[in-house]
Amino acid sequence: MAIKYLSDISLEHNEIKNVIVDNKTTTQRDALTTIKGRAIFNETTNKFQFHDGTEWLSLAEIDTEQIQDIVGNMLGGDETGGITVTYDDENNHIDFSLGSLTINGYEKNLGQTLTLVTDDIAEDASPTNLWYTDARARASVSVTDSGGDGSLSYDSATGVITYTGPSATDVRAHISGGTGVTITNGEISIGQAVATNSNVTFANTTVNDLTVNGTLNSDDITATTVTIEGNLTVTGTTSTVNTETINLADNIILLNSNHDAAGTPTQDSGIEVNRGSSDNAKLYWDESSDRWSQQKGTGTEYYVHTEEHDVALGTHTSGNYIKNLTAGTGIDISNTNGEGAEREISIEQATSSNVGGAAFDATDFAIDEASGVVTLAKDPEITLSGDVTGSGTMTNLGNVSITTTVANNQSFAASIGDGSATTYEVEHSLGTKDVIVQLYDRSSNDTVYADVVRSITSKSTPDNWVQIQFATAPSNNDIRVLVIKCV
Repeated sequence: MAIKYLSDISLEHNEIKNVIVDNKTTTQRDALTTIKGRAIFNETTNKFQFHDGTEWLSLAEIDTEQIQDIVGNMLGGDETGGITVTYDDENNHIDFSLGSLTINGYEKNLGQTLTLVTDDIAEDASPTNLWYTDARARASVSVTDSGGDGSLSYDSATGVITYTGPSATDVRAHISGGTGVTITNGEISIGQAVATNSNVTFANTTVNDLTVNGTLNSDDITATTVTIEGNLTVTGTTSTVNTETINLADNIILLNSNHDAAGTPTQDSGIEVNRGSSDNAKLYWDESSDRWSQQKGTGTEYYVHTEEHDVALGTHTSGNYIKNLTAGTGIDISNTNGEGAEREISIEQATSSNVGGAAFDATDFAIDEASGVVTLAKDPEITLSGDVTGSGTMTNLGNVSITTTVANNQSFAASIGDGSATTYEVEHSLGTKDVIVQLYDRSSNDTVYADVVRSITSKSTPDNWVQIQFATAPSNNDIRVLVIKCV
């Protein structure tokens, strides 16, 4: 981008300092609208170029013809060592003419083929690189047998390397049996059969662990400590656990789990506590009465009350219970007192002469349920908008105080620059692209000119932004941006 001027700029003999000519690649140059006299610096060829109205020319090509004439005068017609040099001015190139070449006594005209073999080219008195021969190659190879099993040899006359592998005796000499393992004539064995149908015994004076990652099937296992990572299924009829505490992750214990799902329940199920010399206590489901019960020893069975079997009115009345209800001021009670009677308690309607209840609109009033205090649910609010903003709440129709803020929605100022970036996006929040943008250098207080784009379409609120682009990155916060809204 660049600042667009719609009229000529006259410097009146003033200097242009630190100028950088428009930099373009060849591709960018070819995309330009060509105008006679337009100049660029071509970054692809690293040359200054200008357009003559027809094509792009490099400044280095201005005196090409003069250079060609100088070269032609220097080379044309000279002949040295059988080579004739001429300058073709019409085609702008230098011609070299050579008749023949002599190599190792063989003379050949240009355009002919000369084939040389190694016999035509001799080694000098002390060559660094020698011609290949079988004898030389074989003499440069050697083999070392460092011992161990087998043997290795080399015949320099024939170039053959012979290797003899280790014998069976050599191999067996390196293998020995370990704990419980013996080796006889190359056969490895242990002290017992370990086929799939064999009985295997592990015995030692110390305690060892046996880890089974798959399925372990056995009808007789004795162990001090057993850790089971997966499921434990017991198909026997009796399970005895000698422990003080059982921790279960499941939140429901299923009793009578082997009962046929289609069969009629007949057995009681529950928990029995062993109380030593005292009678055991039981909490169980009594299948005959279809309810939970509790019992100590063989004593009386007591039902555990549920919603289905509630306390019987007129029977279970020991302890505290409501005897009679008496209406107070503003309260009405229907029906008579007495156990089992249904009563309705209501509040009398308030009048000018009678204490009672009054209805309130929940949107206008609020009642504190703990204290019964009624307050206004809505407090009128006063709000100011525009250039002066503020708000205040009139609590219970009391005095209201408003703190106002005068909005600065006409101008904006900020500092930019970080020493590396050349493009900055500045949010002025003035809500329009009709703004005046001016820049100045905070160090020198000079006015600065840069490319300015009003309204950035990539933003959610484009007219609240401007984009500022420099040819050279400004120093840290060295550029002051002033934005004034035009209304």
